[in-house]
Amino acid sequence: MQPSSPRRRPVRAAALLVSSTIALVGFAALPAAAAPGDVSIDVYTMNDFHGHLEQNLPSGEAGAASIATAFDTFKTANPNSTLVSAGDNISGSPFISQAQNDEPTIKALNDIGLSVSAIGNHELDHGREDLAVRVENLADFDLISANLFDKATGDHAFAPYDIQTFDGVKVGFIGAVTEDLPSLVSPTGIDTLAVGGIVDSVNAVAQELTDGVDDGTNAEADVLVLLIHEGAASPTANMTDVSTVFGKIVTGTAPYVDAIASGHTHNLYSQTVTVGGKSLPVLQTGSYGSNLGHFNFQVNPTTKEISSATGETIRLVTPAVPGGAAAAAVYPQDPEVAALVAAAKVKSSELGRVSIGTIAASFTRALQSDGTTENRGGESDLGNEVADGQLWATRDLGTQLAFMNPGGLRTNIDFAANASNPEDSDGNVTYEEAATVQPFANTLITQTITGAQVKTVLEQQWQTGQTRPFLKLGINAELTYTYDPAAADGSHVTQIFYNGAPIAAEDTFKIVTNSFLAAGGDGFLELANGQGKADTGRVDLDAFVNYIGANEPLTPDYSTRSVGIANLADPAGTPVDFGTTEPGTSYEFTLSSLLLGGIPTPATEVQVFFDDVQIGSADIDPAVVDKYDEQGKANVAFTLPASLRNGDHTISFRVGGATVPAPFPVVITGGFDDPIVDPTSPSTGAGTPGSDTPASPAKLAATGLDATVPLLGAGLLLALGALLVVRRRRGALNS
Repeated sequence: MQPSSPRRRPVRAAALLVSSTIALVGFAALPAAAAPGDVSIDVYTMNDFHGHLEQNLPSGEAGAASIATAFDTFKTANPNSTLVSAGDNISGSPFISQAQNDEPTIKALNDIGLSVSAIGNHELDHGREDLAVRVENLADFDLISANLFDKATGDHAFAPYDIQTFDGVKVGFIGAVTEDLPSLVSPTGIDTLAVGGIVDSVNAVAQELTDGVDDGTNAEADVLVLLIHEGAASPTANMTDVSTVFGKIVTGTAPYVDAIASGHTHNLYSQTVTVGGKSLPVLQTGSYGSNLGHFNFQVNPTTKEISSATGETIRLVTPAVPGGAAAAAVYPQDPEVAALVAAAKVKSSELGRVSIGTIAASFTRALQSDGTTENRGGESDLGNEVADGQLWATRDLGTQLAFMNPGGLRTNIDFAANASNPEDSDGNVTYEEAATVQPFANTLITQTITGAQVKTVLEQQWQTGQTRPFLKLGINAELTYTYDPAAADGSHVTQIFYNGAPIAAEDTFKIVTNSFLAAGGDGFLELANGQGKADTGRVDLDAFVNYIGANEPLTPDYSTRSVGIANLADPAGTPVDFGTTEPGTSYEFTLSSLLLGGIPTPATEVQVFFDDVQIGSADIDPAVVDKYDEQGKANVAFTLPASLRNGDHTISFRVGGATVPAPFPVVITGGFDDPIVDPTSPSTGAGTPGSDTPASPAKLAATGLDATVPLLGAGLLLALGALLVVRRRRGALNS
C-alpha cells in the first residue's frame, strides 16, 4: 500500500513543551523475532546529500540516479516502504546543483520518491523565507522540525511531524535540527525563529502522537521514528553517553521513539542501543549518497505492537580493491533521473567553464591525520588566501583585516586540469572551481572593531564542548598572532600584530567578512558587535574570482599566520615572556602550528635567530593533531650570547625553504641605560637592528656568535612578541 503523507498544520508550541525528565526504567525489551501476520514496514534513510547528484565512484558517491534505482528495487520487493531524510539535502552543493540554486537536487529527490525530510541547518542557509516559500513549493516531500518555533506566536514554524500509513499501521516521523543552528547559519535569516531544546520538543510531539486522541488536529501514530539533524561525533561513539550532545538526545528520546535516523556529523554507523530496558536502532549513512539507512519494523496489525525493530546501513558503492576491481555502483542508474542530472550538468557546465585566471599550485584545506578528511581546526593556505582576496576586493573601502570561516570552504582548488573538461589545462581556474569552493553566495560586510574585539574573535576559535572544538579562521597576511594552546578558554591569545607591530586594545580596525560571519555565525559572536556595519553588496564568490584574475598566476602562501608557544622549563606550560633579561640566559619551550595542513612539501626544521644570526635549530614534528591547529611542533632550546651590546634585540624563528616566500618580523624593543662598549668598534656592534654593515668575525667573537653560521634568505619569521632587554648598570648585569 502507498503511504499517506498529509501535510500538517502548525501545532501550538505552548501545549507541547513539557518536561522530558523521566525515569529510564521499566520499558520491556522488544521481541527479537516477528510474529506471523505482522505488517513488515521498511523505512530507508539518507542524510547530508548536499546536492551530490552525479555519480562519483572513486569517492564512493552513488549519484541520484543510482539511489533512485536502489529505492525502486526495495519498494518493489515491499510496497510498504518509504524513503526519508535527516536533513541537509541541499546547499553546500557541488556546482552542478549550486549554480542553479539547488533546484535540480530538489527535482531529483522528488523523482526518487523522498517522502519527508527533517530540516537541516543547510536548508536554512538562505533564511526562513527561502525555505518556507521557494524550497517547500518546489519539494513534493514534507520538511519537518519539532524544535523550530515562531518567535512571535510560539507556534511551530514548520510542521513538526509527518504521518504515513502502511496496511493500517501509522508511522510517525518527527523532525528536529541541531540546537547549534544559530551559529551555523546567518542569524539574520532566522531572526524570527526560536530553536527549542531537542529532547523536550521531540518528546512533547511524541506524547501528542501517542496520547490516544485522534481528533483531526491531534494525530496518532503506532511507530515513531526520529529524523534528527544531529549526530554522534564518531562512528564508534557511545550513543548513550550522556556527557555528549548526541548521547543526551538518544537517552532522552528513547522512551518515546522507536528508531533514530541521524545526520549532520557525516559519520557512518548503525547500532542498537538499550535505554532503561528498551532497545532501538540508531544509524547515520555518512554523506553525499554513499549509503542508505534501513529500518525494518514488524508490527502486529491488530494490537499495533512492534514485534521487532532493526537497523542497518546499505552500501551503494563497492570500494575499489587494491590491484583489483575498480569501485562500482551496486545499482544501475535510473534513466529518468539520469537524464535530469545530465541536463543539469549541461546547464551548469555552460556557466562554469569560463576561465577566471591561473594558479601556480593547488590551494588546499587542512586535513585530519587520515590524510583525506577535512580539518576545520587547521590553518590552511586556501582559508588565508580567501581572506586575502576579500581584503583585496574591499581595499577601496579602507579595510585592514579579513576573517574567513573554514566551513565556508567546501573543496580545494586543484592545479591539475579537470579531466572531464577538454578545454581545461593545468593551472587554469574555472568559474565552476571557484564557485564550488564558496557556494553560499554571501555578501561581504564591513564594520569597525577594536583591538580588544580582535582578540575576542580569535579567542572564539576555541569552542570547547562542541563537535568541532576548534574552528581555525583564515586571516589576511597583515594579521599575525601568538597563542598558548594550553591556556584556559578566553586566555589563549598572547599577542596580536598588525603589519608586524603589536596592537593595543583601544586600536580600531575596519574589517571585512562574509555576511554569515558578520552576523555571528559559527560561534564568532563578537563579529556581530562591530560599529558602522555595512553590506557592500559585493558577493564573496565574485570577490575571489576577481582576485584570482587580477593576481594570476596566484601562488599559495605556505607561511603560518599564528604560532603556539608554551614553556617546557620551569614553570612548564606558562606563557613565554622574556621581559628584561641577562646575556647567557637559557630558554626551552615548545612551538606549535609551524606547518599548514595539506601543503605538499612541509619544512622539517625551525631555526632560532638572534638579531638575524642563527643560534639554534630544532626538528619539526609534522604530525597532525585532529580537530586542532597544532600541526608542526618543535621543542626549542637556546642560550643568549654571553656578551652583547646594550640595546634592542630580536629573538625570532624561521621555518626555512623555498615554500615560505616571505617573513613577518616582530622587533623586540625596550629602554636602556649605559651601553656596552664593544672594544672592536665603539659605534656599532654585532646584530644591532638596523645596521647595514655585516658584523666582522672579531665583532661576532666578542658577542659569542659564530660568523660562519649561514643566514636564511626567504623564511618564515615567527616572533615571540616579547621584550628582550639587556641592561648593564655600572658594570653589573641586572635583569
